[in-house]
Parts: sequence; C-alpha cells; structure tokens
Amino acid sequence: MADQRGRGNQPGEHQGIRSRSHAQRSNAYSQDGNVRYAEQGRNNDRNRIRTSAGGRTARSNGQSVHYASKKPKRNNSYIFLKIVLILLMLIIAGVLVYGALRQETGKGSVPSGGTASSGNASESAVTDEYGNVIRSEADIAADNTLSADQKIVLGIKSSLESGTSVMETLRKYYPNDLILYKNKRYVFTPVNDSLKKHSYKTENLKQSENGEWQYTDGDKIISHKGVDVSSHQGDIDWAKVKGSGVEFAMIRALYRGYSSGKLVEDEKFKNNITGADANGIKTGVYIFTQAVNESEVDEEIAMLKELVGENKVDYPVVVDVEEANAGEGRMDTLGIEERTSLIKYYCEKLKDAGYKPMIYFNIESALLMLDLTQLEDYDKWLAAYNSEFYYPYQYTLRQYSDSGSVDGIEGNVDLDISFVDY
Repeated sequence: MADQRGRGNQPGEHQGIRSRSHAQRSNAYSQDGNVRYAEQGRNNDRNRIRTSAGGRTARSNGQSVHYASKKPKRNNSYIFLKIVLILLMLIIAGVLVYGALRQETGKGSVPSGGTASSGNASESAVTDEYGNVIRSEADIAADNTLSADQKIVLGIKSSLESGTSVMETLRKYYPNDLILYKNKRYVFTPVNDSLKKHSYKTENLKQSENGEWQYTDGDKIISHKGVDVSSHQGDIDWAKVKGSGVEFAMIRALYRGYSSGKLVEDEKFKNNITGADANGIKTGVYIFTQAVNESEVDEEIAMLKELVGENKVDYPVVVDVEEANAGEGRMDTLGIEERTSLIKYYCEKLKDAGYKPMIYFNIESALLMLDLTQLEDYDKWLAAYNSEFYYPYQYTLRQYSDSGSVDGIEGNVDLDISFVDY
C-alpha cells in the first residue's frame, strides 16, 4: 500500500621462507661431508690433511695429504631426493588415470552410497566455465542407488551450482515448509493442511508488457484490475484511471501513527472515494491500524463510519496488520495471540457496522505474526511481488507491484488483482 508500512521488507595464506635452496644444501653437504680438515699429531710443525673417505697420500714440505676418494659415499639428501622424485611420478600417473576415467564417464566423482546412473553424459551432466562437472538434478532424482536424503543434498548442490538462488532452491526441495528469510536466517514454517488452500496456477497468469497481471481460464479473463491509493498519490484524475481499464480501487481512509498512536484521516480519502465512484470504479476501503487494544479498535471504526458516510463501498473494508517501521511500531509489541485476537475483534466489529471485513498482510506477517487458524472466516488480501503462487492459503486479492504506472495517477502506484468480483 502507499502508506508507511514495512515491506516483506580465507583464511590468509602462509608462505614459508627457506634459508637455502635445495641445490645449495646439496652442494654444502658435498663439500662439508667429503673434505674435513683437522690437526693431528704430536709435533706442532707437522699437519695432516685427511678426507672422510680416505685415499692416496702425497707429501709436500713435510706435510702428508690424503686426496678425496673418486667414489664418495652417498649421503641422506641424495636418498631423500630420489624418494621425492618417485612419489611425484606416481602422483602424476594417478592424475592422468583419473582424468582419463573422468573424460570417459562424463560425470565426475560419484557420491558415497551410490553410483552414477547410466545414460548419455551430455543429458545428465554439464561442465561449467571452470571445468567443474555438474550433475543434473533430473539425473540425481532418477538415481535409485541414492537415498532420499542423499538426493536432497546432492540436488541442492546441483541447483546452487547451476545458478539458482538459495531461497528458490530451498523452497523447491522443502515443499512441505514455507520458507522465509528474516533476521539473517532462514525460517521454516510447516504447511498447515487444515487451512483452506487456493487453486491458482502460474500457467494461468498472463503478464502484459507494462507488467499488468491478468488471470485466465482458457481464453477468458476472470480477474479484475485494481489499484490502491492514498494521499501519497496526490490529486488523481479518475476519468483517466477508468479509461486505463481499472475496475476497482482500494482507498485509504485513515491511519494511526505507529509511534504516537495518533489517529489521522487521509486527506485525500473523500475526493478519492467520490471520484472513483463517479467514474464507475468500484471502491473498497483500508485502514492502516496500530491499535493495541479493543477501545482503540472501536475508535478507528467509529471514525471510519463517519468518513464513509453515505458513500457506497463495493469491496471489503480492510484492516492492514503488517509490521511497521522495521518492527518498531506500537502494534509490533503484541504477541501472536494478542495480535490475532485483536484482529478477529476488528473484523467482527466491521461486520457489525455493515461492512465485509478483509485482512491485508504479506507472507511474513501471515506466517510469523498471526494464528491463521483463527482467521479462516475472513477474506484475505496478500502482498507478494513475484509471479509465483508460493503462498498456498486462500486469498481473494493480490497486491503484486508497488511501482506500477496508471494513466491519471502521477508517479508510482500499487497494482492489484482480484480473483473475485465483489
């Protein structure tokens, strides 16, 4: 709606530094290990130079010199290098064998607990731009060697690798839960089969180039085009709105401040309801409530009756219960049971006043802020801005855009579709 509601809203690398290269160390070992000098003998004037390997002797100036052996003893570093070389050769051979097998199967590694199903590799797997082989979800689902849990885990992996969003992937693999993302975590709410379900199908939904929705039954359009407006839209040319094909308008009558609690009339309500009616557009009314007790509900309904007066209201009167100001609205202090009880009281009072009550919410407020089992008797108006019918429970109005464009209305306007002709 066009008012002040909230919308459903490596580790670093460590590089070791070696003081000397392997070649330097090997050379040092050769020099230090094969030629060692030591002074020996009883006479200070006689020195002997001796090698670690022994050898023949030459005398010069009274000195005895032993030459190094032509076949030095092999040291530990030489043996170590040889072992490393053998290991490297084995690793290279293993990589080559694995690559050949992978190219032949076209499937990459097979998860534990199952083997890859037979079939054409091009139909069951693809290779991405990084060279990773992605096994298809259809292939995984058809693999009878995998358990149900393995299929879910591998299917999620394949879906994410293929570029599907996390939310879309989770919703696909957990059809028995309704999944939301709130407060930096995913919330799973089990589907309640006791609640009434809608029967809308995505394939029956038609979208025009300007983003407008139509719901069809075969070649017949069975939905109705609508908008919802408030003082935020300013002065509206209702004749042009009618000419654009709009059949109904949901008009804000009043609102209560989400922090102050002050009750305020929408300054454009009277002009909007009379203008729409004068141009043959059916009207409904909505209230942005922040009532926290029954006396405040009574106050809001009394003001509504005064504002509507003798004007005809064809569509329901709606109580807007969504979260306000990022959860800091005064009504957001209520728990699920308190809020549900108060909304139920609101709807019954609207019925007593001669109106058809309706509840407006988004998926988040429906699942996390209300007990829907206590609100089955009232029509629902859902705000959801994608082209899916993910929310399974019954509703008759859908707000599908908050950035629509309609001739006669300046700027953006909320677009709605009704599945019922009220």
